[in-house]
Amino acid sequence: MNGNSYKGYWEDGKRSGQGIMKYGNGDEYKGQWKEDKRSGKGELKYVNGDLYKGDWIEGMMNGIGTYLYINGDIYEG
Repeated sequence: MNGNSYKGYWEDGKRSGQGIMKYGNGDEYKGQWKEDKRSGKGELKYVNGDLYKGDWIEGMMNGIGTYLYINGDIYEG
């Protein structure tokens, strides 16, 4: 087992809709899923303290979003 846990909606055995995924490495994603991939609006908090809030498509950061680095740097785009 990889230590991942998911709490949220499922459709046809795949994560779909709103959910929270806690990864075994300490990262945590809260947001929308489609076809078992991050898709729509969501935020990913990394174990190192960095945070991305924004759009996802096919499991990838894509579209409008903000990346907040633990050192205080901010990337918006």
